[in-house]
Amino acid sequence: MNLPLGYKYAATYAGIRAAASDDVALIVSGMPANAAGVFTQNRVQAAPVRLARRHLSASKGLAGAILVNAGNANCATRTGDAVALSTCKAAAKLLKLPVTQVLPASTGVIGVELDPRKITDALPRIVESLAADRFDQTARAIMTTDLVPKTAHGEVKLRRGTVRISGMTKGSGMIHPLMATTLGFVLTDANIPGAVLRPMLRRCVELSYNRLSVDGDTSTNDTLLLLANGASGVRPDPKEFALVEQEIARVMESLAQQIARDGEGAKKFVTIDVSGAPNAADRAILVAQIGSPAAGRFQNRLPFPSFSKSSSVAQSLRPFPQFGSLNSSGPLGRTWYDSLQARATKRLSHGLEVTYNFTWSKELDLGVENDTGLVLGQAVNDIFNRQINKQLSSFSRPFWQVIAVNYTSPKWGPNRIVKAAISDWTVGSVLQYGSGQPIATPNTATSNLSTALLRGTRAQRVPGQPLFTTNWKDYEGKVHTDPIDLNCHCFDPATTQVLNPAAWTDPAGGAFSSSALYYDDYRFQRRPKETFSVGRVFRITERAQFQIRAEFTNIFNRTQTPNPSNGTNFTSPLTKDATRPGNNTGGFGSIYVSPTNAVIGERSGLLVGRFTF
Repeated sequence: MNLPLGYKYAATYAGIRAAASDDVALIVSGMPANAAGVFTQNRVQAAPVRLARRHLSASKGLAGAILVNAGNANCATRTGDAVALSTCKAAAKLLKLPVTQVLPASTGVIGVELDPRKITDALPRIVESLAADRFDQTARAIMTTDLVPKTAHGEVKLRRGTVRISGMTKGSGMIHPLMATTLGFVLTDANIPGAVLRPMLRRCVELSYNRLSVDGDTSTNDTLLLLANGASGVRPDPKEFALVEQEIARVMESLAQQIARDGEGAKKFVTIDVSGAPNAADRAILVAQIGSPAAGRFQNRLPFPSFSKSSSVAQSLRPFPQFGSLNSSGPLGRTWYDSLQARATKRLSHGLEVTYNFTWSKELDLGVENDTGLVLGQAVNDIFNRQINKQLSSFSRPFWQVIAVNYTSPKWGPNRIVKAAISDWTVGSVLQYGSGQPIATPNTATSNLSTALLRGTRAQRVPGQPLFTTNWKDYEGKVHTDPIDLNCHCFDPATTQVLNPAAWTDPAGGAFSSSALYYDDYRFQRRPKETFSVGRVFRITERAQFQIRAEFTNIFNRTQTPNPSNGTNFTSPLTKDATRPGNNTGGFGSIYVSPTNAVIGERSGLLVGRFTF
């Protein structure tokens, strides 16, 4: 987890909740951040919502801190406005910020007076404990009826460098798509101008929080804030803003889905998809907002009175229009594992033992989520033809062999001293070799399924086209036209596009791709693991002993470069490093070799001593 640069976090218990758990938190940017906010559309709005709107307007979209409290909504009370303002002033004084750069947010019980002294007395402790590694603590502090904290993270490699995005949110009840439906704070260290940030947030909201519903109720305190402080020093090129927006939308979609999964009383997570619209005019109507003229004959034909007019026609036609999406995996998932395994052990004289293990396996799954980062976030591509999605597992490594060697030195020597020095040493080595893990099929370049169906689809594999590039140079400058082998160590990874974009194409409009998520002939570089260790136990007395052990990894110092990028989609262009001509920094099929990650797992050693008595 790489958090955005330039932010610090802290939380503490101020006595607002009955239970003794953190209930006041601060998120502070080390420099004024461009900020955008989206708030509740409820007629009754809490004091923190009104004040946050005013502060964003007065500061011209700049923010230095977010002050959050949980346990009391500071809503529908006599002193709500005064409490919100006084607590912001106290935080601004301690942080040496203009008060308009402090944005308040509250969540909890409505209609109960909030004592501002509980927050102002706790603020010095919070400010003193601010740290860059307390993101998760802050995410827990904003919870109310939530069962689990909700966070999401992402990063985007741009031409000038990498930008990071992290978000936290809370909510499990009073959730409905009228924005924002919860408290949510999304942070990035990208340098994004306010004029770009504000419409970017609105578009991301439409793809995430505005498609979320748990119980059909809205809230008085709904607040979603997006901060961009530029601490990475990376300002996206105009064409790169779309890449950053896509990752922010992905983070926000993850947060929204976590809210739905944690909904009060929820036992199922449901999404609804629409397909079968190959006609372009039909697809345009399906993705149009139902309240707009683009909806045609469906304009303002709401499935129920409170249905949002900003929702799509496709959503209104679903069997359960109050839900924004339907999950296609989870409890229906199945897995298959078939293997042939062999093991041989040879014990030789003088304490030498050699063991050899070989495994030949095939791992398949159908509708099973995994923890390796699926391209589209789901394991089933075409939900209407589920059985064709039986495919290779992301963990598939069909060939795997392990060689283990162990040796214990004998009790030998011309005298007692030599014998004591060289005997009973244990020397071991483990050598592991196997297939590379499969590369995920890339996203489509242009597809409206993500809008019409609230999910995307993968690219279509082009028959006869090699998956790896056929135009590359080796270290000697010779041009090759055969498909590149990632394991040959014969090309410069920093300057070579190793994946072939021509191997993929978009499926027909309005149609699912028939591609699998993984293919057996589309794999990353093999990564052998080779270790060596030597150690001994010296017995001093019956109860006292000293153990020493040296462990070494990557003993042959093999060069292992980072995995090639799958890009946003297969048409993602290569981006170049301005400081190192010819080096790639991003794009489909590129390998980003930065000065700090040129080699993965260089030879290393660890010496451990332990005295027991």
